[in-house]
Amino acid sequence: MLFKGEGDAIKTLLAIGLKYGYGNCIAWLKRAWADHMEEMGWSPEAAKLAADAAAYERGWTIDKAIEQDANGR
Repeated sequence: MLFKGEGDAIKTLLAIGLKYGYGNCIAWLKRAWADHMEEMGWSPEAAKLAADAAAYERGWTIDKAIEQDANGR
């Protein structure tokens, strides 16, 4: 069962994945999920394992990625 509006949100998410790469989007979602679990009291190691968030390390943010890209790195 979907929440109200979730179907449209998933369609948007899938369109973004098609445009920018599913794996890249999945990695960002996993990192955000792991960060959220840490905020809820999980250890960084347990959160990373539970979310399978190995693609982007803890503390790596989209703002840092944008800044690095803008600076040609």
